[in-house]
Amino acid sequence: MDNMRKTLKKYFIPHEENNYHPHILHTKRAVFYGLVFFLAKVVLVTFVIFLPNEVFVLPDVLAEEQKQIIALTNEVRAENGLPTLDVATKLNTSAQYKADDMSAKEYFAHTENNVTVSTWLQSAGYKYETAGENLAVGYSTAQDIVEAWKNSPTHYANLIDLDFKDFGVGLSGGMYDGQATVFIAQHLASPLVVVESESVPAVAQTKVEKTIVKKEIEQKIVEIAATTSSVLSAKVENVSPTVAPVINLKAPTPVDKYIQAKSVLSPVTNIFAVSKNIYLVAIFFFAFVLILNIIIEVRRQHPHVIMQTTGLIALLVAFWKF
Repeated sequence: MDNMRKTLKKYFIPHEENNYHPHILHTKRAVFYGLVFFLAKVVLVTFVIFLPNEVFVLPDVLAEEQKQIIALTNEVRAENGLPTLDVATKLNTSAQYKADDMSAKEYFAHTENNVTVSTWLQSAGYKYETAGENLAVGYSTAQDIVEAWKNSPTHYANLIDLDFKDFGVGLSGGMYDGQATVFIAQHLASPLVVVESESVPAVAQTKVEKTIVKKEIEQKIVEIAATTSSVLSAKVENVSPTVAPVINLKAPTPVDKYIQAKSVLSPVTNIFAVSKNIYLVAIFFFAFVLILNIIIEVRRQHPHVIMQTTGLIALLVAFWKF
């Protein structure tokens, strides 16, 4: 017991026998700690960088990315004081149909062989009053995708359109322009309200029927116009061109890939959480030892000990955040 006390005192408490220099804070040890934590981070980053691209299109990963896009879209709405959109299962389905179609056929456009957003909504069984579609390809994270949509006037118009009540998101991994990537489709819509004939006077019923027919004609006109458009954000009743399509074909840098991995893999693997916890514990540990060193013998300090330990803590904080 006495030996343990002496050892702890030698390593942690500044006193005459250790020249008021706790052994755990010796320069060589501080350098060693720094190298160990640095190598641990290098191993983690290297592991992530060399992950095969297939990992980023696993169902669990894409499902997490979908959740983040949904949450970020409603954040945009909330920032503008607008009601949030409800997630509609049928719109998730229609958006997934679109994303899968782009992935399978390796194209990026609203229209392919005269198949438009209306087709996907009908296939999913969603009857709509008005609808819109935002597409993206080649972006690393949900944050990047939504930021790109916000920076494009027509995409942004869809995000904050008061006509829309529901939305859904679909993602699909595939190849585009020879590069592995993820296709993203977002469908926004308001459901068609059908008035029962028996509860409406004949004149009013005729008016409702004419309105529905008129909308169907308008939608058909828009669909025909869309077949010659390269618009990558569209609203069924109001299609307008976008200056900068939301597309990013740059190969991700190692930093991009690491950030993407942290964003989409964290919920499906605890490797990032474990790493952060290790660094956080080390930060508190060395901060505690440094405070002990300063306050126990406040008049007898080794400035280099304070400086190197502070540097070690700063390094740990950087590793913890990154």
